[in-house]
Amino acid sequence: MLNNFVPYPRYERAVFIGDTATEYLAALKIYAYALVGGEVPSMELLHPQEKPLECVACAMHNKPQVLKSALTKIPADYVLLEDNHRAELNPASMKEGLEAAGVPVKVLDVTGTVPEVLRRAGAMFDADKQAERVIRDYEERFRLLREAPQATKPQKLLILLSIRQPVTLETFLFAVTDSHELSQAVAREFGCANVTVSDPEKEQIPGLTELNAESLSELLVKQPAAVALTGDGTAGAVAIEKAVKKQPALKTIPALVNHRVWPLPFYCGALAWREPLILQVWKEAVMEREELTLLVR
Repeated sequence: MLNNFVPYPRYERAVFIGDTATEYLAALKIYAYALVGGEVPSMELLHPQEKPLECVACAMHNKPQVLKSALTKIPADYVLLEDNHRAELNPASMKEGLEAAGVPVKVLDVTGTVPEVLRRAGAMFDADKQAERVIRDYEERFRLLREAPQATKPQKLLILLSIRQPVTLETFLFAVTDSHELSQAVAREFGCANVTVSDPEKEQIPGLTELNAESLSELLVKQPAAVALTGDGTAGAVAIEKAVKKQPALKTIPALVNHRVWPLPFYCGALAWREPLILQVWKEAVMEREELTLLVR
């Protein structure tokens, strides 16, 4: 049974450090005054009421004074640190320094399955009932996703991610590679292959390759059956339009001929509890239209 219950939001006088921890607590409708993150693109759209401070790397290494200032101005009762068990950029490594400075600290281990982490977060914040509701919803949505008709044949996809800077509105375009969590989820559930092959040497962010007009055209030449525009869909569509104007032969690729260019939600590991919600939207796009009609009915 899907979860229709929405609890009243709970705002903690705190700073949450780490996008994965922030997202799991958001599933429980628990929010902070301020966030330190950087893993999820355009996180400010998912968390508009929480102040974005800086990235995790900055808080850990370069300019921790931003965090220190926020703790004073809020003033914060505590800092919640994500423990992702990574060798680098693990917010939990800040625990000793913060406690030495007199800052109360909580640590949320975000490793393990989605139900495991939700139960861990629920126990920490006395939100066990809500955690169980979210778990039931998560499991039921995956069941429905896999029960309904599947795409009839594998498709070659080009997946783009466009990020718009919220103040200057400058945009940045990336190709999501086949090693990314989104590509792997789409391949697993729908049998769709990503035309962008991972090249770690070109990836400043694992699984993402920054594009310019030339490199975008090179990917379009691979004849994708569909193009997914994640993030800021307008920026992605404009980039494709410019590429086609520069090379008119690109008009003949299957995705453009068949009008299969879709704005779709982005997914990464930090959004794990949202995965079946996101994949349901993807399924509506990649399914054959006859099957989609049966699903809607």
